[in-house]
Amino acid sequence: MKRWIPLSLLFAFTIGCAQVRVRRHDSAPARVESREYALSSFVLGFVPATRLPPESALCQGGRIESLDFFSSGTDVLIGVATLGIYVPHRVTVGCSK
Repeated sequence: MKRWIPLSLLFAFTIGCAQVRVRRHDSAPARVESREYALSSFVLGFVPATRLPPESALCQGGRIESLDFFSSGTDVLIGVATLGIYVPHRVTVGCSK
């Protein structure tokens, strides 16, 4: 029984640390500027509490070239500590210039 506790914690942490990348490959931008935003959600991520601003506010004078959605280890710990009630996420937005 004592072996199951560390294994279940390891399983919970490895499935929680996820990353999704969305890239636009129709043009190769000369320069990409990245910004990181914090997002929040509730009920295991099903109810968004915050949203990204529109593209015109994210990338003034340019367009979105990449989006990276991820959860860090700290984000996973917060989600586990709150039993999935509050789940933070992070997004890195790459804008072309």
